[in-house]
Amino acid sequence: MEDDVKFWDSKNTLYIIVGVLVVASLGYRLIVLNNYEQSALLFVGLPALMAILMIRFTEPPNNVLGATFRVNIPAYFKQKIIRLNQQDL
Repeated sequence: MEDDVKFWDSKNTLYIIVGVLVVASLGYRLIVLNNYEQSALLFVGLPALMAILMIRFTEPPNNVLGATFRVNIPAYFKQKIIRLNQQDL
């Protein structure tokens, strides 16, 4: 029974991460459409939005490693999204 709870918690966390990345991708597209790609909105605002969403919608981590991954992994994926979007433009 406890393994099922861990599985669903992990699955929900994955859904939340994907949702945050979708929001970040859409935010990046809006920033580029309005020609703000060299502004603080991209380099400060978008990562801050991602961190706030991750903190708000995920469970608190149990250790330092979990806290590091909670914020840094979505930021890493944001860089990948930006690179992929730049190839599309």
